[in-house]
Amino acid sequence: MVGWLVLAASLGVIRAVRPGLAATVARVKETSASYPLPPSSQLSLVCLGYRAACADGIWAYVLVAQGLRLAEHRRFDHAARYYDAVTSLDPTYREPYLYVDAVLTFGAVRATEQDARDTRRLLERGMTARPTDAQLYLQAANFLAYIGPGYLPDEEEQTAWRLAGARTFQRASELGAGQNSLQWHSLAGAGILSRSGEREAAIGFLERAYAVTDDLEMRETILDKIRGLKGERAALRAQQTASRFEETWKLEFPFVSRTKILLLGPAADPWECVGSPLRHPPVPCIRDWRTWTEQRPLP
Repeated sequence: MVGWLVLAASLGVIRAVRPGLAATVARVKETSASYPLPPSSQLSLVCLGYRAACADGIWAYVLVAQGLRLAEHRRFDHAARYYDAVTSLDPTYREPYLYVDAVLTFGAVRATEQDARDTRRLLERGMTARPTDAQLYLQAANFLAYIGPGYLPDEEEQTAWRLAGARTFQRASELGAGQNSLQWHSLAGAGILSRSGEREAAIGFLERAYAVTDDLEMRETILDKIRGLKGERAALRAQQTASRFEETWKLEFPFVSRTKILLLGPAADPWECVGSPLRHPPVPCIRDWRTWTEQRPLP
C-alpha cells in the first residue's frame, strides 16, 4: 500500500508541475552558444598530437551545427573560430576551405562584414597552404569577385576585392591547365580587369590563358577577346607566340605533356648559362618561358 501511495503521489505531482514546465520550455529559446575549445595554439596539446583526427572531428561538428542552425534560422556563433581551430591543426585540409564561403557568408544566417573578411582570410590561408590547388583558387576568385564585395560598405574596397578576384582567376587559369571547365570559368577574370580599366593586365591574362589551353573553342574565344581589347595585330602575335612555343615543345620534348613542359621551361644552353652575369655584355640565361619569349621576340 505504501508503494502504491508513493506512486499515486508522484503522478499527482508530475501532473501538477508539467503544464508550467511545458510553458517555460516553449517560451525559452536558445539564442547563443559558447565556444568550448581552447586557443588554437594549445589545440595540438589537447589532441595529444593527433592533429588530423581532431581536425576531422571539429569539421564534422561544424557541418552538423551549420545544418541545425539553418533549420532553426539561427546564426552559427563562433564559426570562424572553429575554422581557425581546424586549419591550425591541419593547414592543408582541403574540404573546409572549399566550403568556407557557404558556412560563413552566403549560406549563413545574418552574415556580416566581419564574416566576409574572415572568409577571405581563411581562403588566403588555404591558398598559402595549398599553392597548386586550382579549384581552391577558383573558389577564392569567385568569392572575391562576386560574393565578398556585397558585404562591404565602401565602394573603393569593393573594387579592390574584385581586382584581387580577377588576379586570382588568372592564377586559377594557370594552375588549371588541361582542366577545360575550370579555365572557362577563370576567363571571367579578364572581364573584371577590363571593366576596371586594367586593360594591359586583361590582355596579359588572356595571352597566358591562350598559351596554357588545348581547347580549340576556348582559344578562338580568347582570340576574339584580345581582338576586342587590342586589335587584330595583338591577337595574331599571341597566336604566333603560342604556335612557336608548341613547335619548340614538340621538337625538344614531344613525350612531355603541356603542363609539365610549362613547369620545366625551355631547354637551357649550358654554355650560355655558365658565368652569364660576368660576361661583357651579359648573356641572358634562358630558363623559363617568360625569358624565352622576351629574348626571342617575334619579328
